[in-house]
Amino acid sequence: MDSTGKPSGEEGSRLSYDFPEQEDSNTEVPSQSTGKTVKGHRVRKAEEQVNFLLNGDRESGSIDGSTSLGQRRIVGFHAYEQLRQVRRAHMFCLLHQKKHWQKVLDYTTGKTHKQPVVPFRIFYRNRKGQKSYVIAESQLLESPSEKKKYLRRRLGNIFSAYASSSSSSSPSSDELKRLQQTYRRQKQSFIQEHDPKLLHDVPPVPCPLRYALKMNTESGIHQSVSGFQLEHKKKAEESVDPALYVRFRDLEEACCQLLTESPVSEASVREWSSRADFVQKQLQVLVDQTEGTGSGGYERRRLNQLLLSINECRQILMHRLQNTPHSQVNQLKVKVLYLGVACNEIRKYLQKNTSPSARQCYEDLYSQREALIREQSTASSTRPVSRQAIKSLGSHLEYLAKKLTKAGVKVSKSDMKHAVSKELGTREWPVLEKPMLLTAGSRMCRLQQRIVPACQLQCPVFGSVERKKEDIFAKSYQGKGVTSHASDNIHHATNLQVSELKDRETGNTWLSVIRHGVHSPYGHEKHSESRHSGAVNRAKEAVTAALAMKPELIRQALQGKTVDLLMTSVSLLTPDKLRQMMDKKMDERPMLEDQLMAYKQLSKQQPLPLIITLPDGNKATVSVNLTLLPFNMGVNGYAIDALSDAVVGWNLSDQVNKNSLQQLVGSLDVNDPIGGLAGDFLSRYEDHPDSEPIIALVQQIREIFTSKAHHKGKGGAYKLSARLIVLSQLIGAVPATNCKSGKDRTSMSVVTAEALIAYIRQYNKVPDWRQLTDVDKHMVRELALQGSHHRIQEWNTGAPGFKIQRKILQAYVKDEASQDCIQGLSDAVSG
Repeated sequence: MDSTGKPSGEEGSRLSYDFPEQEDSNTEVPSQSTGKTVKGHRVRKAEEQVNFLLNGDRESGSIDGSTSLGQRRIVGFHAYEQLRQVRRAHMFCLLHQKKHWQKVLDYTTGKTHKQPVVPFRIFYRNRKGQKSYVIAESQLLESPSEKKKYLRRRLGNIFSAYASSSSSSSPSSDELKRLQQTYRRQKQSFIQEHDPKLLHDVPPVPCPLRYALKMNTESGIHQSVSGFQLEHKKKAEESVDPALYVRFRDLEEACCQLLTESPVSEASVREWSSRADFVQKQLQVLVDQTEGTGSGGYERRRLNQLLLSINECRQILMHRLQNTPHSQVNQLKVKVLYLGVACNEIRKYLQKNTSPSARQCYEDLYSQREALIREQSTASSTRPVSRQAIKSLGSHLEYLAKKLTKAGVKVSKSDMKHAVSKELGTREWPVLEKPMLLTAGSRMCRLQQRIVPACQLQCPVFGSVERKKEDIFAKSYQGKGVTSHASDNIHHATNLQVSELKDRETGNTWLSVIRHGVHSPYGHEKHSESRHSGAVNRAKEAVTAALAMKPELIRQALQGKTVDLLMTSVSLLTPDKLRQMMDKKMDERPMLEDQLMAYKQLSKQQPLPLIITLPDGNKATVSVNLTLLPFNMGVNGYAIDALSDAVVGWNLSDQVNKNSLQQLVGSLDVNDPIGGLAGDFLSRYEDHPDSEPIIALVQQIREIFTSKAHHKGKGGAYKLSARLIVLSQLIGAVPATNCKSGKDRTSMSVVTAEALIAYIRQYNKVPDWRQLTDVDKHMVRELALQGSHHRIQEWNTGAPGFKIQRKILQAYVKDEASQDCIQGLSDAVSG
């Protein structure tokens, strides 16, 4: 391309390659089509708008260098169906400024790269040499191997698009087909010369022009993705037989209806599956018919998408069917666990003593355990047990302790609980991933929930580094979890996990929150040095987990830079003055004080040095400027609707909350302008699509706090905690939430926050905090039943479920069967 911005070379139809000069966004860039100067601030404004249209959330992508070549493709002018395939990618775009001028954007951070790898562009020129159309081809910023570097040089990523303006017309379909055939030949040639395994990540042949994403040449901004989705959906419906598409939609609606049952009926699922098999066979026939034709690629992709959707619905239904928390199978699992622990206690006793009665007791318990294991294979995973059976299960440990004592093995119920906790602490905690189907009125969305325990949380990979099975923390978890009963652990946080909720349609992360137990090793003496250092170590791990959720910050920190990290901590403890007189181990006031002290100490140390473990197993020290805003609000029966705020500790909590809220939103007066960190975010990104929800959340938080509505149960006990978590997410902070154990109240806190962000994404507004609507309750119910949070209780006690008080749960879930299902077997355990 010459200085006038026209394609270089001879007249006629051909491809012209242009290597544009690198520009800095702060400089004045001459427009090649008009010759006028485009100010840097206008360029940055356009870049931010494109970022928000295509990616939604600036920090949504947890992308690191370990992602595959196909996942890290450059997204130029690309149709929506291919945009969905790169949902976890570094999303880059060639910003079309005044017809020819383009820049490369990083859609993970929303910032322009100062020194990007120069992308080359292909300009199509017609035979008369009058019109230019972008057939944008670009290269990746990084590659994990030399072979893949060669691959990208040889093939690149070709995406078709065209500039829509009144004075231009698009290339013909035949011309684009020739380009596609050239691409196929290059790809086939590479397969013959190199390892075919390298090609599984290569992007597919570009879609036909009629499905490409249109470009608005006047503003340089892409068409809104939401608008394109509607157009895409319309084309999709036209590409499938109408009657068959109606059957498919009926299947989805029937699946959503089945998910509202508690528990899900096995007969209903079988009936749905038979209908699904019939529709799948018809869809597969249509897929087979399009296989032999050269055309119909889009129709074939759409049909495969429908088949995949049916399989996902089937997977979700089977999970609900087979994973009823209070099922007979789970009851038997708990009994097998208890009997196994009892046998171990007797075995240890017999190693030092000879006792016929203990030997006989061991044989009896062992035979009982073996019988229960055999019974598990035939027991129902869907049929719930009665409340009386759950109550009986709760007394099983006490029964075993008495039986062992009678046989000469003197153990108490607390000894047995400690042994159960020790046994559970030796088990590995896997990553929990779960697809979910959420309906909101007439709307339906496909979500993906992912819970990553600390032992599986790893440092992102940058470059070609061989990853080892090491977590990111200074002291490794060795693949094991730390349960809530590890009250004397001074090295690791208890129940530390990262919970993510993503939209599977777009790949956008809706919510990413850290959950953990209180940062207090309360098994040590109060005010002791070990307790103090243990609290600080636990808090440091939460900060490290927050840093792990920001790969770009880790990249900068490993380059020697000091990075800024913003966190909020939403604690759910009840610092009352009553339990210190009854049971000091249950007293949450000193636990809260330990956690606040630890966070305060970390925030004072600027910059804060953190030791992290790299993917290759080596250690590295990074520097972080930490801004952490702590909150606390009681959500159990002690705190909600209490007779005296002073007795249950609201005075202490609200003083902490007031200080942090002033830093978060500025003035607490609902009529004052928004200040603090939220105000800074709104002023920095005036046209952010989340501006309205952020403003509404700030106003609601102010209203709730100033009216002390969070002291009452109206609107739900978690109304303030959920809004603080979601507001933190929307302004780019990392939210963390905890209770004493990090199991039950914490799970409910995350679920209500997930329901709130789902409502905002579906309706583009914030629900009223004063009263929970039917839609609010439906979302909480579905996220609690379909999600994996009940497994956290199982990791800690062996019994799945949410151990929260019935009156608190009733505000969110009305039907008794669903309440039983959510609580699961949690009433059988304590702590």
